[in-house]
Amino acid sequence: MARKSIVRLSLAALTLALAASRPGFSQAVSGYILGTVTDRSGAAVPNARITVTDLDRGTVYTGTTSADGNYSVTHLLAGRYQVKISAPGFADFVTTAEVLVDNSTRVDAALEVGKAKTEVTVTAQTPLLKTDRADVSVTLTGNEVEKLPVLNRNLTELVLEMPGAVANQWQHASSENPQGGIQIDVNGQYFFTNGFLLDGTENMSSILGIAVINPNLDSLQEFKVTTSNYDAEFGNVSGALIQATTKSGTNQLHGSLFEFLRNNVLNSSNPFTGANPPLRWNQFGGSVGGPLRRDKLFGFFDYQGTRRRTGGSLITTVPTAAERAGDLSALLGSYICADGSAQAAPCSNPLLVPTTEGTQVPAQAGMVFDPASGNPDGSGRLAFSSGGKLNQVPVAAPMAKLLSSLPAPNFGPPGAFFNNYVPSISEAFDTDQYDVRIDDNLSDKSHLFGRYTLADFNKQSPGAYGAIAGGPSAFGFAGHSIVRNQSLSLGWTYTLTPTLITEARFGTYRYRVRVLPNGVGTTPAKDAGLPGLNLGTIETSGMPAFTINGDGGFAFGYSLGVNQCNCPLNETENHFQWVNNWTKFAGNHTIKWGADVRRAQQQRIPSDDHRAGEMTFASSLTGDLSVDSIAGPVSGATTGEGLGAYLLGLPSSFDRFIGSPYYPGIRQTRLYFFGQDSWRITPKLTLSYGLRYENYRPQTAAKPGGMGMFDPTTGDILAAGIGQVPRNLGIQPYNAGFAPRLGVAYQLNERTVIRAGYGHSYNASGLGAVFGQNPDVQPPIVVPQSNTSPNPYTPAFPGSLATTGPPLPVPPPVGPDGRYKLPDGIFIFYYVYPLDSFRIPLAQFWNLTLQREIRPNLTAEV
Repeated sequence: MARKSIVRLSLAALTLALAASRPGFSQAVSGYILGTVTDRSGAAVPNARITVTDLDRGTVYTGTTSADGNYSVTHLLAGRYQVKISAPGFADFVTTAEVLVDNSTRVDAALEVGKAKTEVTVTAQTPLLKTDRADVSVTLTGNEVEKLPVLNRNLTELVLEMPGAVANQWQHASSENPQGGIQIDVNGQYFFTNGFLLDGTENMSSILGIAVINPNLDSLQEFKVTTSNYDAEFGNVSGALIQATTKSGTNQLHGSLFEFLRNNVLNSSNPFTGANPPLRWNQFGGSVGGPLRRDKLFGFFDYQGTRRRTGGSLITTVPTAAERAGDLSALLGSYICADGSAQAAPCSNPLLVPTTEGTQVPAQAGMVFDPASGNPDGSGRLAFSSGGKLNQVPVAAPMAKLLSSLPAPNFGPPGAFFNNYVPSISEAFDTDQYDVRIDDNLSDKSHLFGRYTLADFNKQSPGAYGAIAGGPSAFGFAGHSIVRNQSLSLGWTYTLTPTLITEARFGTYRYRVRVLPNGVGTTPAKDAGLPGLNLGTIETSGMPAFTINGDGGFAFGYSLGVNQCNCPLNETENHFQWVNNWTKFAGNHTIKWGADVRRAQQQRIPSDDHRAGEMTFASSLTGDLSVDSIAGPVSGATTGEGLGAYLLGLPSSFDRFIGSPYYPGIRQTRLYFFGQDSWRITPKLTLSYGLRYENYRPQTAAKPGGMGMFDPTTGDILAAGIGQVPRNLGIQPYNAGFAPRLGVAYQLNERTVIRAGYGHSYNASGLGAVFGQNPDVQPPIVVPQSNTSPNPYTPAFPGSLATTGPPLPVPPPVGPDGRYKLPDGIFIFYYVYPLDSFRIPLAQFWNLTLQREIRPNLTAEV
């Protein structure tokens, strides 16, 4: 809490000083300088020569003022610039200014009458008022971000400090999100409606809705968050637009080194428990940038590594030696006698409870009844006994062998059967992240840049019961996660004429996740004698998931429910992007238009239900209906126990994902176009208006059978690309994706600006439904097998798990027409709109903002 408070206070102070402080016409990888040139009487000075020199790289840019004295010099890299304004009969005006990405810096000049070569140098701070844009945004430079106390150097945490931002209550498992991206809802929009750009190219995973690359803070030139009224250049966002720009080299050699250390030696103990678990946390790295060829070619490189060993513990449950042998007396409790008292031993005059069969049995709290006797509806069963002692359950040998892989109790009073085990475990987490960027001034008219990022993550986390047996984890996740994220951005800017500039960008990223259970390749269920679980493939290897309900209940193995292990999980997402934008200056108009074409690919082979099987053992299966209805409420316990059902090998439910013979994978093309005009009506009034068009083409299967859909009108499953079923499943595109944008900025006086804006925005869905129907996790690609008890007293399938095993999986029976009937017990999610339509959610936004300069270094905005 203390760290969060520090971050909030620090960013709040910076927000007052910097929020929406640098105006500009939208440029995803560059900024620009604008202004108005007048003489001392306030008359416009047309045709004045503007010379802008990059003080870091030596590049020179030129321009001229319009008939109204206005000028703009665009497509400038972030950094420090000298601005020189010259006109016949006037002294030269010279000042310096700072340029930020996707922002403008205003430099107005009132020229003095003077002779040639007379120079007036003005020293002034970059103005904080935003006078020509209506967006609601905050921009922080890399130096400002480095001064904030950001634990773990996680840049996305700063988004939480924006007004209207809150962390979603549900967060991705760390195995799929080792970069630490936070799911943040902004202004009431769901987290996957945010947008992430890195150096002007896409950086958001369409599947998870979070950043693919979480930038190293030492690589960061700028960090901008816009929460409303985005320019028409930006789309597929209705929450926060998060833009990060990496540093480039300069003519000066510069660099950095850092090391952050945390360990239990330096940490204080928990004041309530006295615990101080082992901790070794090293985060280190550095950067270097400089000229490769002075004034022409520049390079920048950075590295960040993490080596973290985190100790932890939790209190959980393991069966006692008596329970493993089938003796559940201690677990089940006391007898209920005729006088209503509870006794540890059988009563001399037990309370007799009538059954539905007309006979009577002694009522006992938690009495384990023989499911093989009585009726399938759970009535008329007899209690298990051995040697005259009740609650002695016969143990199936394979079930006992699996229990032998669990450790013995080591916590609590003697004989404790619940919360009787405390493991001491350690999680290993290693990361290596690299960035390299090259900037090349090919000529005075041409600039090229390229940046490549590689981020590797390796997380190994044990379960409470060891690598093979798994079980709950002190860290939430147990298993082995290997993730490699990559990103490439290329950009080229070319000045065709002094009033026409074009820029082209290419971006691509790959997000690749491999999650495996610990002990992958082993066959513990098969080795114990359980058939039908470990089926001889890597996907079905490892410990299945066993969940035992009731008193003394516990769970072991690997699954989402046991330890957040969606394993095995193979997931690869590729994204390719081509951008071409044009900028035209026409008097007081800055007109921009462009196209953005994207190709998205994804392959996700999940195991939401462990492919080796997930079994639940309910207490009711060994109970008796007639006794439950009377003895249960009297004693406060049921007559059965989940552990009894486990020892017998009788699960109440059995679930798993079945392998498919089809190649999973889907593809999609996205088409974005926009046009926008920023019109400086007067030096104090700017109107920005534009129109964006978005067309999310229907997804297609990478190969026949690669995705599927449910047809509720026939009850059929449709397999894409097979028979008469087209690869896009017959979905028609939504061709009316027009999104208008409007913004107004008016400067009331030197210290006050009013801004207003309105617009529409579209969003593609996330969490695998990125293409509208979630088709790659539906049959026939992902086929869930589910066997459930017809009533609480009957097992999930005939026979014992220890003898016959579960029914073998059946491949999806796709016919030559590409269809088959949905089998019983298969759950399908589908959208209720017509099957041949395809819509993207639409959001509307508007804002009205007043910004006031309180003093030269401080502004307030409402």
